[in-house]
Amino acid sequence: MGLSDKTPKCVPLCYPGNYKWDKAKGKLVEKEKKREQLVVCEDAMEIIRSIDGPICTVAVTGPARSGKSYIARIWMSTDVFKKTLSNGTEVTVIILDTEGLDAHNAYKKDDMLLFALMALMSSVLVYNSSNTVRAEDLNKLSWVNRYIKVFSWSGSSRKKTTLLENEFIKFFPNFMWLLRAVTMSFVISQDDEDVLKQEMEEDTTEGVVTERNATRRALLKSFPVLDALTLSTPSIEKSVLEEMDKGENKGSLSKTFLADIDVFITRCGTLMKPKKAWPHDGNINGHQFANMLQQYVSRFSETEVINVDAVVPSVIEEQLQQVVDLVFTDYRHDMDEYAKTALPCKNYEIIEKHNDCMYQAMRKFKENAKCINDADSLQKYRDALKEELARYRDGDIVGG
Repeated sequence: MGLSDKTPKCVPLCYPGNYKWDKAKGKLVEKEKKREQLVVCEDAMEIIRSIDGPICTVAVTGPARSGKSYIARIWMSTDVFKKTLSNGTEVTVIILDTEGLDAHNAYKKDDMLLFALMALMSSVLVYNSSNTVRAEDLNKLSWVNRYIKVFSWSGSSRKKTTLLENEFIKFFPNFMWLLRAVTMSFVISQDDEDVLKQEMEEDTTEGVVTERNATRRALLKSFPVLDALTLSTPSIEKSVLEEMDKGENKGSLSKTFLADIDVFITRCGTLMKPKKAWPHDGNINGHQFANMLQQYVSRFSETEVINVDAVVPSVIEEQLQQVVDLVFTDYRHDMDEYAKTALPCKNYEIIEKHNDCMYQAMRKFKENAKCINDADSLQKYRDALKEELARYRDGDIVGG
């Protein structure tokens, strides 16, 4: 996706503060060695805010050096990627490739924030790992269990928390575990032979098994759909493996691997869904997505807590206030232009003009706020707009 021919093929969504984004070169440039808090890339925000309709975000994450970037680049293009889902909804698909978990220059807090952001902002979360499933994979996925704890729920009672968790799962992405360079398939479920089967906990385990079991429970309760696929080894040639994303090397890749990739793309398509903003049922557009991301990054950097209850309503209210301001500005301009030529005139003539402009204003409000599905907030700001229009009308009448 891009704003112009000069827009790079890939644009960072956010990055550590010790880097800066060089749009001309299309790459991040390191300013200093010390990593700082994440910052949001304004170029990416500009692109995403231009998306009016529903969006679907596919995020690829996993351990560093596991080949996940190749998976993300499958879809990469300078063209807008649109897809019609099985329910008929057309979405704009955003692909996110994250820094590998446990990267050599990362901090644990970075990993937690990245994984939390991916879960909060994606429709499909692809966890890419290599070789066989090991305890180490569940240790890395312990961020799933930890980021649940950073959410600040409304209410303190156990019943209230359970209710919110049951509702919150609708907002979470579908989860795909993609295992690389293996020949045996595996599944994610609650079956006895499954990777998520609870281990026996003993006093000598020092909490390691307890944490892995907590991760298993978190995976099962957090994601609406859990899926898994395996990819065979793409090539035995080291030079090919090191430059898999180059087009000239595609012919050197294993036919079995390429067939596996086709299955993966098809399966991911079945998992795609419009991104929603809990606790509201409606789909979000690019403008809301960008504002939500900015607030998540900002709030986590300040407090290391992601309060979903506060972020989503504030994003909706901010957008509704922008709609009110825009509509009222247009209304006032129309009334002022009318006054320049119509005054002096009768009060009823001003009222008739006001009624006509107010009708147009409410139509504009409805059109500009059609992507917002919070009925209470819509009514609140609709009423506020009516009151502001009425005050302006009454002021004109008194002045006339």
